Amino acid sequence: MTPDFTQWGAALLGLPALVLVQSHHQGRALLGNLLGLASQPFWIYGTWQSGQWGWLVLSLAYVAVWGRGVWRNRGAAWAGRPTRRCGR
Repeated sequence: MTPDFTQWGAALLGLPALVLVQSHHQGRALLGNLLGLASQPFWIYGTWQSGQWGWLVLSLAYVAVWGRGVWRNRGAAWAGRPTRRCGR
């Protein structure tokens, strides 16, 4: 059984991250990706401790996805520009 702090850490960082990455404001999208990236140690520790290896692999994949989001939104994040979307 995983400690409560892993569940609370994942929830308190992960839920706002999901909301913020949907923003068209690049600064908010960057913050969302940073929060998502910060939530991953909680996910990784929790899945490791409970022996959920499939979830652990998925959590490691999320590290790459959140990191890509940070990289993608780092440019003009604080300039107030809308987030780049596919097809534009």
